[in-house]
Amino acid sequence: MSRINPREYESLPSLEVSDFEGDKTVITVSEVLETQQKDGKLKYVLRAKEFPGKYIWLNRRTLGFMVAQLGSESNDWYNARVPVEKVVEDYNGKPFHKVAVADPARWESILTEWLALATQATPTAPARRPASRS
Repeated sequence: MSRINPREYESLPSLEVSDFEGDKTVITVSEVLETQQKDGKLKYVLRAKEFPGKYIWLNRRTLGFMVAQLGSESNDWYNARVPVEKVVEDYNGKPFHKVAVADPARWESILTEWLALATQATPTAPARRPASRS
């Protein structure tokens, strides 16, 4: 795991809902970054191999999902396949669309579906590629 300062953490570009087709996909964790906030709390972010330069922030809930599925040692998360999905959350009373780590109850079904699609497309490439930019 790499440590970064809070200013760097806040400036990282996030994986957006427009970056992939469909409502879910699977990422491969290529990096785990950690920062410590002024209040002493640790914050984590994942970099996705399939989406270079894009990151997925972990809140308390999604960090719990990662720990439940992959263990508490974040160094063990490297190269793990992690289901992510498009979600709508409330932010200051307004709906906010974002990409988040899927609930552990759905990991197996999302991974199975993704693997079936990937195998049909080609044996070595993921079936869901980043959405094309128009």
